[in-house]
Amino acid sequence: MLEELQRIAEDLAVRLGRSIAIDDPQIRLLVHTAHGDAALDRIRMTSITQRRIPAADEGFEYLNGFGISKAIDPVRIPADQAGETISRVCVPIRFQGLLFGYLWLLDPDESMGDDELDLAMESANSAGEVLFRARLMADRHEAAGQEILRDLLSSNHALAQGAADRLTAARLMGRGSQVVALVLGIESTGDADLSTSLAVALRKASQQASPWQSVWAVEGSASGVLLLGSRNPPIAHDLEKVGLRLQRAAAEALPDLEIHVGIGPAAPSVEQAYRSYRYAKDAMRVAAIVPGFGAVVSWESLGIYRTLIQLPPEALTDVAIPNGLRRLIEVDGSGVMLETLETYLDEAGSLPASIRRLNIHRTTLYYRLQRIEEATAMSLRDGSDRLALHLGAKIIRLTGAVERR
Repeated sequence: MLEELQRIAEDLAVRLGRSIAIDDPQIRLLVHTAHGDAALDRIRMTSITQRRIPAADEGFEYLNGFGISKAIDPVRIPADQAGETISRVCVPIRFQGLLFGYLWLLDPDESMGDDELDLAMESANSAGEVLFRARLMADRHEAAGQEILRDLLSSNHALAQGAADRLTAARLMGRGSQVVALVLGIESTGDADLSTSLAVALRKASQQASPWQSVWAVEGSASGVLLLGSRNPPIAHDLEKVGLRLQRAAAEALPDLEIHVGIGPAAPSVEQAYRSYRYAKDAMRVAAIVPGFGAVVSWESLGIYRTLIQLPPEALTDVAIPNGLRRLIEVDGSGVMLETLETYLDEAGSLPASIRRLNIHRTTLYYRLQRIEEATAMSLRDGSDRLALHLGAKIIRLTGAVERR
C-alpha cells in the first residue's frame, strides 16, 4: 500500500515540480517526496520528523481550522500571520464519499493554477482507491483474526489447536511465539451495548502494540481481549505500557465508566493462549473488586489473590472469615482497624513500614494493634492466627463484604 502511495506522490511531484506529502485522516504522515531546495515550514518539518502533527500542536488546530475534514474540493490554506507556516493546498483523499486522508502541496507563492489542481485531484482519487483497498484488506484481516481468536481462547484443546494453526497460517501470529492476553473489562450500568467503543479501544491499542503481533476481539457488550505474540520473552514493564494504552483508549471513549485491564502470564505457545487469557480475566476481576490495585493489574502482582480468586464464590462466605475478625468488623465502624490490621500483615509485621503506609504515629499503631488483639481474641505474635487474619482480610476485600473506607 505504501509503495503504491509513494509512486503516486512521486509521479505528481515530477509533473508539478513540487514536493508532495500524503497523510491519513489524523494527519499522520504516510509518504512524502524529496523537497530539494524547496522551503519548508515548521508544520512540514514536524510531520517529517515525527511522522505526524500532534493533536496538541498549534499546526494541527490551524490546518483543521479550514474545514479540511469536510472538504470535497482542494482547500487553499494561507500562511499564518506569524509567518511560521507556508501557504499550501490540501486535497482531500476520498473514495465513495469516505475520507481516507489528505494530499498536501506547498505553495509558498500561491501560484498553483487550476490545471495543477486538477492533476492533484486525479492523484488524490488514485490514492483514495489504494487506501480503500487497504482498508478492505485490513477489515477482512481483522475480522478473520477475531473469529480465530474466539476459538483459540476456548478451553477445548482440539478447538484451540485448530485455531492456533489457522492463526499462524494467516500470519496473524508467528509459530513458536510466546503469547500474553490482556482482558479489558468495563463496569457497565444498565444494558447499554458498549461493543463499538470497545472495538475502537482494542483496535487503537493493537495498532500501538509494536513490536508484538496482535489480534483482538470484543466479548459480549462490556469486555474484550487483546492477544500479543512475540518470539522474545515479554518484559513486564512493556506489557504494562500496552495495558495502560488500552485502558486509556477505552476511558477516552467511555469517560464516565470504570475500566480495568488484567494482564495474564506469558503462555509458551499460541495454542496455550487460553492459560494466559484465563488468568488475565481473573486479574481484571480482582482489580475491579479490590481497592488499591489500580486500573491495570498483572496476574503476577495479585499475591494471595491469585489463590483466592480460584476458589468458587460459595466457598468465600462468612464461614471462611475467622470469628475474631468478624467481631472486629462489628465494632470497627470506621474501618480503620481492619485497614490497620491488613496493612500491618501486608508489611509482614514491620512497624516502621506500617507507620509509613498508614501515616500515623508509632504510639497510635501500638494502640490499634492492642485493640485488634482484644477484639479478635487472637494473637498477632502467633503464626496461625496471623495467617488466618490475613486470609480473612483478603477474603473480605475480594467478596466486598466490607468496603475500604
